[in-house]
Amino acid sequence: MQTKLIAAALLTSISTVVTAAGTASAADRWRYEVDARQARHMELIHEGRANGTLTSGEFQTLRREQFRIARAKRAFLADGRLDWNERQTLRYAQDVANTRIFQERNDHQKSRGA
Repeated sequence: MQTKLIAAALLTSISTVVTAAGTASAADRWRYEVDARQARHMELIHEGRANGTLTSGEFQTLRREQFRIARAKRAFLADGRLDWNERQTLRYAQDVANTRIFQERNDHQKSRGA
């Protein structure tokens, strides 16, 4: 039940971000793109934990990685904008995180509860 609530909340936030991105300026679209991608990553991490494809340690490691990306984004936005280098840094960090999420979810390690 709680997993369904989390998934519903994530989908709602993603749809809100996507809707807002359509009306945002070109510079602001990058923020929404980063947010939507990060929300999707968190959704994949929570799904993996719920269905047993992520162990507890993998779950915690992947979440910490997402929190580090969020912290970097906040630091980059301290001046109110994301420049090209900052966007590229975030994009690269999210690419690496996406690869790690895929690898961990597909490494055939199961959590003990699954």
